[in-house]
Amino acid sequence: MKKILLVLCIIMFAGCNEYSSPGGIIKTSFLAVKKSNLEIFRSTLTGDALKKFGNQEGLEYFRKQFDGIVSFELFFIKDAFKEVIISEDEVLRFYGVDISDETGLEAFWNVTVECKVRLVPIRDPNYICRPPEVCHKPGGISQRKEITLCHISDISVL
Repeated sequence: MKKILLVLCIIMFAGCNEYSSPGGIIKTSFLAVKKSNLEIFRSTLTGDALKKFGNQEGLEYFRKQFDGIVSFELFFIKDAFKEVIISEDEVLRFYGVDISDETGLEAFWNVTVECKVRLVPIRDPNYICRPPEVCHKPGGISQRKEITLCHISDISVL
């Protein structure tokens, strides 16, 4: 019984989609296109990319473009990183990514990935905040983690 459960868990995690990084969202989108899964493909897009490509025709366009491509390389553009502060606990990060085949010789798409980052407190029962009034002010929480959700917001053919 334990072996069946372990195999089921491995299968479930192997099929997971990854929305927490620019590379992960691009890979998830690529795999959705390869599998002709419009629902997952649409869930990886936002903004202009969703408007332009978030339909069956967009999925088919990329499926034809990806025909024969098994893997690809991602090249993050250093100058194409921008951060917009929404609030003390929320930030938008934009990444420019060039995508090429595995040779890396010529890029064929430029993708803008938008990541919404939320800072949430870590619940630690052993953590004591001193003095207590600092705990309720911005920056007063000593331990926080980032929760990131990324989407492709624009796709340009090079």
